[in-house]
Amino acid sequence: SPTKEKVVQALSDSHLFVHQISPKQFLRGCYMWKFQKDITDEALEQDARDYTDIGKVPPYVCDYLIHIYGVQ
Repeated sequence: SPTKEKVVQALSDSHLFVHQISPKQFLRGCYMWKFQKDITDEALEQDARDYTDIGKVPPYVCDYLIHIYGVQ
């Protein structure tokens, strides 16, 4: 069965596709939802690179997806 990481990654990719937003837009929105402040450009660049290159989904994105979709 798929790992939790793969499920979260697939849900993230689907969310980007459905809403027609870039990974950076998505990551920034998730970060702002979680922490009530903007993410630094440096952190955004790193998180976007990790997300795009190796499929690493930051914990704040997982929290956002659980909030939106109710998945555990």
